[in-house]
Amino acid sequence: MHKLFLPVNSNRLRRRGFTIKLVDPHQFSRISRALADPRRMELLQRIAAANEVGCAALASESLVSQPTISHHLKELTTAGLIKPRREAKFCFYRLDRSVWSKYLAEMRRRVPPSRRRT
Repeated sequence: MHKLFLPVNSNRLRRRGFTIKLVDPHQFSRISRALADPRRMELLQRIAAANEVGCAALASESLVSQPTISHHLKELTTAGLIKPRREAKFCFYRLDRSVWSKYLAEMRRRVPPSRRRT
C-alpha cells in the first residue's frame, strides 16, 4: 500500500471523497500509546529540546532507574518517534522530526479544530 503524504490543507481532495492518511494507522496507534505515559512524554520533550541526548544523561536527570529509562526509550524508538545512535557502549537519541510532524498532521486531520460560531 502506498502512503500519500499531502499538506494538511488539502480540503479540496477531502470534499471530493478522498481519504488522506498521513500516518500508517498502526504507527499512529503506537505513537499515541507511547505518548500516553507521562514519563515518555517528558523524555520526548527533553530529547526534542536538544539536538541529541545520551541515555546516561537522561537517566542521571531522572528520578527513575536507568533500566526504566531504557524501557521508555525503547517504546519511543519502537513507535518511531526517536532514532538511536550507538557510539561504543553509549547510546544517543534524537527526535525524528518528520515522524513527529506527520503524527501531528494526522492528529489535526482526525480531530479538526472546532469551528467558530457566528
